[in-house]
Amino acid sequence: MAKRFFLTVFLLIPLLCFSLETVPDNNDEEWNVLVADLICLDKDDGGEFYIGKTLSSAVLKHLSVLKTHKMTEDETVAMKEFLRDKYIAEQRKTLAGYYENYDRLLFEHGDLAARKNLEASIDKEERNIRKLEKYRADKIHIKDERNIIFLNYEEGTDTVVKGMADLESKASSSGAEYILWGTVRVVEDVVIADLQIYSRLFRKNIASMRIADDLDNVYDHLGDKLHGFYDTFLGTGWSMVNVGLNDQNGDIFVDGKYAGTGDTSELILSPGEHEIMVTGVNLDVEKKTLNLSERQVMGVDFKVSEAKKKPFAVSSFPEGADVYYNSIWQGRTPLIINGDSGEIVVSMNGYQDFRTFLEAVEGNSIDVFPQKDLFDRDQLLLKKRNAFYRNLTYFVLSIPIPFFTYAMYLSYDDKYDKARNHGINEHEIRKDKRMRNYCRYGYYGSLFLSVTLFANSMFYLHDYIKAGEGTNLRQERKK
Repeated sequence: MAKRFFLTVFLLIPLLCFSLETVPDNNDEEWNVLVADLICLDKDDGGEFYIGKTLSSAVLKHLSVLKTHKMTEDETVAMKEFLRDKYIAEQRKTLAGYYENYDRLLFEHGDLAARKNLEASIDKEERNIRKLEKYRADKIHIKDERNIIFLNYEEGTDTVVKGMADLESKASSSGAEYILWGTVRVVEDVVIADLQIYSRLFRKNIASMRIADDLDNVYDHLGDKLHGFYDTFLGTGWSMVNVGLNDQNGDIFVDGKYAGTGDTSELILSPGEHEIMVTGVNLDVEKKTLNLSERQVMGVDFKVSEAKKKPFAVSSFPEGADVYYNSIWQGRTPLIINGDSGEIVVSMNGYQDFRTFLEAVEGNSIDVFPQKDLFDRDQLLLKKRNAFYRNLTYFVLSIPIPFFTYAMYLSYDDKYDKARNHGINEHEIRKDKRMRNYCRYGYYGSLFLSVTLFANSMFYLHDYIKAGEGTNLRQERKK
């Protein structure tokens, strides 16, 4: 009984693996937004048409500070359902093409073999569609944090929406997840604009607002009034920081990431604590810690001063090495840099990096004699990767051997018991016993081999990951 069970499992594993067809995961990293021209209620008034177009351009300019959309729970569920329905529609379109070709062959009395192939393809597609219709959409993996892409910046993009009935077709043709659209009219020099955000996933407007302001002031106050849309576009809470500098050459870093140079307005941050740092070439480092609440708009000013520094001559043998001072590229050797503290890195392809700190330098010169790399890092990484995949392949190929040898062991064990119980000649009994023992030892050996190959592949995976981390750190530092 055990023999039949293991033989059945051994035969069914490949069939089960090939039969598992799933909806492909969606790894799209973009959240497309289209800002449509506002519809003028008075079509005959050329001035209103001009205002509708320029107002939508001003809206796009203010929204362009939004960089990342975090999908809400409802959006995630709707996106998974949308992707499944989209994939089913593609399969049905393929099936319709098969039926069309099949009908054509029947009408033309075409090749019998071609008709048989089409029948097989039709059966396969119908099975796939039935599986997809029963497939649980929550199994589809999607990236819930995506980069906001404004389609208006793409050449040839049609931004005209004729009305509510045109939204679905416009969203499908452009691939926009959101469409910001609306109407505008001017009443006695007062601009009245009704703005709405249409969602392709929910097929309805999910946010709306009215902007009413004097014609002279509407563009100046537009940014503040659009803050009500930020929650929808970002999908999460937000805060805003406006940074002012007395030196426009200062670089702004937020939590260690570069955010701009000079005065920078409308930095969108998540609520909570953030560190703002300003530094630059020949500038001291200034830091401030902000604790931002949700929807808070804060202004912060920095007064940075020139760093007290002295000249240092940096030279290398051979010449032409890249010099970085506090991670900022200064030029190639030989050169003179001004500073008082910080890290100096001298880097050159084919040579090991040289690192030092100005505080530890005696005198005013830094002479570097870089050592040649003993190996090519890219070649090392490729070698580690190939070694891992090769050993993983050996492990995968070894998996069926224990099943096969164990099934053979059970078969000869059963045959040995029957020969011994039914009084078959001693020669056959010894032969069956010997084969049973060979299969058992083969099972133990193949099982040990598979476990060893698996452990070996894990060691190679560890080496591959470590080599990749080293290469990434090197590239990040050079950036």
